[in-house]
Amino acid sequence: MPASYLVFARKEYQQPLEWIGRVIVEAAPAPEGAVQAEVGRQAREQFGEAGWVEMVAVPETAIRRVIPMD
Repeated sequence: MPASYLVFARKEYQQPLEWIGRVIVEAAPAPEGAVQAEVGRQAREQFGEAGWVEMVAVPETAIRRVIPMD
């Protein structure tokens, strides 16, 4: 079953992290480090390698709404 991650990045440390897109990886049973490596590989492939000083990925399943949406 695929897993979806929201990717945030910045090109300068003074900038806030900005959402740059989504990465979807196959969620095959694998050690956590292997999943992180695959998310990182796909994020660099989709959004490029040049210029990023920081890039983070958040599993969509970790998102919690703090203001209910009707």
